[in-house]
Amino acid sequence: MIFGRSDVMKVIGIRSSRASDLLKDMAEHGIIEPVCGHGKGKYRFC
Repeated sequence: MIFGRSDVMKVIGIRSSRASDLLKDMAEHGIIEPVCGHGKGKYRFC
């Protein structure tokens, strides 16, 4: 499943800056990884 910041905002109900921080933290801890070829800022679970 590929998702981005706007998907996180809708599901969790948080604002864009908090969603960005959450995605950054999850990527740093190896929970999600960036995906190439689907646009900027897209991720998937590891």
